Amino acid sequence: VGTGNLGRSLTTGQPVLRDLAERLPASLELTLTALILALSLALPLGILAALRPGSLLDHGVRLVCSLGVCVPTFVSGLLLIYVFYVVLGIAPDPTGRLDIFAATPPDITGFLLIDFALTGDWEGWRSAAGQLVLPAVTMALFTLAPLARMTRASMLAVLGSDFVRTARSIGLGQPRVILVYALRNALLPVITSPGILFSTMLGANVLVEKVFS
Repeated sequence: VGTGNLGRSLTTGQPVLRDLAERLPASLELTLTALILALSLALPLGILAALRPGSLLDHGVRLVCSLGVCVPTFVSGLLLIYVFYVVLGIAPDPTGRLDIFAATPPDITGFLLIDFALTGDWEGWRSAAGQLVLPAVTMALFTLAPLARMTRASMLAVLGSDFVRTARSIGLGQPRVILVYALRNALLPVITSPGILFSTMLGANVLVEKVFS
């Protein structure tokens, strides 16, 4: 009979449920930030690629999508660390969720960005956000590929449909045709995918969290 008791962790000695409650907010904060970032990049890229099929932009988007699928997250994470921390020196050191000199906020929600904002500590908020940028970009590159490819394919299918050709034939402007008629219908299959991707990202961010401590 299932009791919900997962036992004690071999690493910390605490109950596993307590460890999950303490550590899950960090994973959720990273995953949600990466998903929002991926959506904000994938949708415009997919739409622009569909509007100019076969162009240099289209080939560039497909190249980025291919790299996002082919390159493992721990490899892209290490490359980002090497370029932006080791070579350029503009990223903070990848040693956790906070800079070693920053004070930890009161544990209100477990999400550092939210807790810092609730307490009005914007210096700490900037420190936490800076530490979150590279791991979130790493996760976003992993998620960007399927979202952009799906958006491009859906947009291409809608742009070739009868109602879009009819809208153009009656003299409607290109922005209205794209935003009101094409995009609204093209996004229907796309908006259902983040839920599936979110669960995949929760599993994939284990390696990302390891790389960025």
